[in-house]
Amino acid sequence: MRSVLIKCQSCGTVNRVAGDKLNSTLKCGNCQNILEYPSKSVVVTSKTFRQEVTDWPGVVLVDFWSTTCAYCLRLNPILDQLATKKAGLLKIAKVNVQYEPALSSTFHIMGTPTLLLYQHGKQIDKVVGALSPQQLVKWLQSKAGV
Repeated sequence: MRSVLIKCQSCGTVNRVAGDKLNSTLKCGNCQNILEYPSKSVVVTSKTFRQEVTDWPGVVLVDFWSTTCAYCLRLNPILDQLATKKAGLLKIAKVNVQYEPALSSTFHIMGTPTLLLYQHGKQIDKVVGALSPQQLVKWLQSKAGV
């Protein structure tokens, strides 16, 4: 079984956890506090982008979306399900372009949805436009192995 990396929110230590242990209570190897990993999509802002995305030790899918985009609204529940299904392996971060124009500008977001894929804090791929659930899973597997 594959292992996952979980960053302790208390002390910042990155803990490697065997995938078959994810359903048990996990403790940080350094400070012994309980480890938590995102099992739902997280809202990201300009203030939290670094902490939630580039400082995250694993794989992060960043969804730049808008409430006025029909494709985005169709993609949202798919990403929420994926966050639960791939908890511990994949973090889903959502950026609402209407509330975060500076962040959207920084990443040259010209249309929504735009998906940025990060691994170990580095952007490894980008997709503009909606993907079907099957295409999304295939893309994540081929680019990040999740």
